[in-house]
Amino acid sequence: MVGVGFAAVERWWVGIVAVFVTFVLTFAADRSRAGLRALVAIGLLAMALIVTRTIPIAVLPFVMIGMGAGTGVNRFLFGVVRPVPSLRRQREEAPAPDWYPF
Repeated sequence: MVGVGFAAVERWWVGIVAVFVTFVLTFAADRSRAGLRALVAIGLLAMALIVTRTIPIAVLPFVMIGMGAGTGVNRFLFGVVRPVPSLRRQREEAPAPDWYPF
């Protein structure tokens, strides 16, 4: 158990990378459909890597914290400090498609 803890601490930089990647992906997703597709594609790739155990489980807490921080920074900058991008506003105000179950 102690060995796993030390191995995880050595991978702290993964959280910093996750902050920047998440910020860039959410920035792009707010401004274009291509960015939204890239966000979904990277998310699906990450899930596939987790399921196939390509990514060590010890780094997942750092990744999750980094994703939360990156999303939080994006929403603070583009929602509080600066206006919300128009494409994101349009997407939020658009009616849900007929097939949407909720």
